[in-house]
Amino acid sequence: ELYRAAVLMHFFIACKKGRDEKTYRIDLNDNNWKSLTPIAGPAVLQDSNNIPDGYHTVLYSPLHQFDDIRCPVTAGELALFNMANNRNSIGKIQEIVQPRYTEVADDEFVRRFFRKMYDYDFVSFCGESGKNS
Repeated sequence: ELYRAAVLMHFFIACKKGRDEKTYRIDLNDNNWKSLTPIAGPAVLQDSNNIPDGYHTVLYSPLHQFDDIRCPVTAGELALFNMANNRNSIGKIQEIVQPRYTEVADDEFVRRFFRKMYDYDFVSFCGESGKNS
């Protein structure tokens, strides 16, 4: 269903000449996934109406062509998302948020969350994956 998420703008990735083509794609299953630096989309908003039980808020983007593409997030997930500011790696974000939200201590929880944000077009990443996989 997410594949129908046409956005009103496109992002392009530029790589330095000579960069290994194996590192062109973001791979959150790679050994170096925590070194990636997430960048929140330019217009991801929160909706505090009609929040499903067990969640803190709902993220959505008015840039998506279909306005029903929404993602409920917990308070811990929202804390991770709010730190996706192109300043800290996923590992550093996890380290900062973990004392307040115990679920963030779980690497798989954090990996799944950032994968979901990437799938929803709510984050992009700066950095290289594929170095030591």
